[in-house]
Amino acid sequence: MTKMRRVVVLIAVAGELLVTSSVQAMNLVSASADVAPVVEYKSAKIRWRYKLKNGVMYKRLYNYTAKKWLGSWVKAD
Repeated sequence: MTKMRRVVVLIAVAGELLVTSSVQAMNLVSASADVAPVVEYKSAKIRWRYKLKNGVMYKRLYNYTAKKWLGSWVKAD
């Protein structure tokens, strides 16, 4: 009978520990104002730019993301 009593007491103690135990959450990633967010572009924004010279329309590709010209001026059709 004492062995059965020990098992019951152990189960009761284990159940009490499981029910009354608390869990605390911790923030693993600190949000710091000193760190600037990183922005990565998936693709460059590239558009045609046009100019009219001596009555002839020309076009040239411009990369708005890098703010650079691509290629040279060609006649627009």
